[in-house]
Amino acid sequence: MKILIFEYITGGGFSGGDLPVSLTREGGLMLNALLNDFSKLPAHAITVMVDERLSTNARWAENFAQIPNIKMISVTADDDVFAVFENALQDCEAAWIIAPETDNILFDFTQRVETARKLLLSSPSSAITKTADKLQTFQILDKNNIPTISTQRLSDLSGFKKLKSLTHVIKPIDGVGCENSFFIENQTEFTQILEKITAPQRYIIQPFIAGDALSVSAIFKHGQAQLICVNRQNLKVKNKQFQLLACEVNIKQLMTASPLENWQSCDFQNVLNEIAAAFPDLFGYVGIDVIVSDKIYVVEINPRLTSSYTGIYPALGINIADCVLQSHTGTALIAPSRNQTICVDLTQDANNDV
Repeated sequence: MKILIFEYITGGGFSGGDLPVSLTREGGLMLNALLNDFSKLPAHAITVMVDERLSTNARWAENFAQIPNIKMISVTADDDVFAVFENALQDCEAAWIIAPETDNILFDFTQRVETARKLLLSSPSSAITKTADKLQTFQILDKNNIPTISTQRLSDLSGFKKLKSLTHVIKPIDGVGCENSFFIENQTEFTQILEKITAPQRYIIQPFIAGDALSVSAIFKHGQAQLICVNRQNLKVKNKQFQLLACEVNIKQLMTASPLENWQSCDFQNVLNEIAAAFPDLFGYVGIDVIVSDKIYVVEINPRLTSSYTGIYPALGINIADCVLQSHTGTALIAPSRNQTICVDLTQDANNDV
């Protein structure tokens, strides 16, 4: 099968401007991991779009050289990335999209695949609509009695004194990762953050819940979900903004004491089952951000590959690309060939790796 793989950051989404260092590194890690999965599936021919500033990079050339049946399309500063994408899509039978939900980017590219009637190897636009908007995600989770964090639009909040607790998180309603996410502890900080935000209707505010910041990697299909692994997100707060430093993939235990200190896989599988029932159109690989405190709180649902995905094959020997392809014709066989914890470092300079 001819498959188009498109990672937005490295695939030309920023061809007309500067490449953001941290996002380029994360995007490059995910793309390389996906290509590594497909390198073990030589029956498929891969087309990949690459920003021209990266296509001439020696490390990228070395990575691509290891992939059989690969075609690289260079995207220049003068190109319309949507036009290049649609032209590339015409020659392929399927597409795998990795893109941020911000400004409907993931939705727009996904919808183009659907309009072209090509096989989609990630979640459909209907699922993206529900999960990209964090307020809508909260409302669906809350309606289905799935533990989550109370969420409201920042523009609907008239003052910090009305909040029930001091520590809160403010973040974009459709942001990805820690992008523009703020940690506030008092009235002064709240006022300062509001002065920086020009469109409060595009932000949400949530109470901060102390606990283990984890993510859950899973495969979804038609209202069902299979747990792959649980991962730890190593975060820090700098200048009142969250930063993701690393992901520990396939962790064995929690860092903090809680009623779930001796958690079992079934604890997280139960949460996945509830999410799958509430969001039945999720498909393929999905990353769920959670906080484990007195219970498992669902924070965000990412209908796409996440940074944790890059450590799954080294940690468990599971080929996610193969699992997703299996899901289209039947049930994915998730069979780990090893069981170790892998740390994915997200702090290195992107230019050294992509």
